[in-house]
Amino acid sequence: MPKLIQLVNRTPSAIEEYPVRFETFAAGNGYVGSISDLNHLETTYQALLEAWAMHITTGRSFYRDCVSGENTEEELIDEIESEISNLA
Repeated sequence: MPKLIQLVNRTPSAIEEYPVRFETFAAGNGYVGSISDLNHLETTYQALLEAWAMHITTGRSFYRDCVSGENTEEELIDEIESEISNLA
């Protein structure tokens, strides 16, 4: 589940307690709030799926701010589900 984290006296790269980080929602960038048309949600979701798939296969933490587009949403979900089933 995505969680918004307030950055006070630290940079996004200093955050290590989360396996996947995304900086899109910084205050004042127009991506959220009453002025946003939320046109970025599909690409944000895709980028987070990509990062989660990389985390689940490597155990490393990942910072993302764009989509690589190497896999479809369905392929990423299948990969994630397969890796999770291998953990059980």
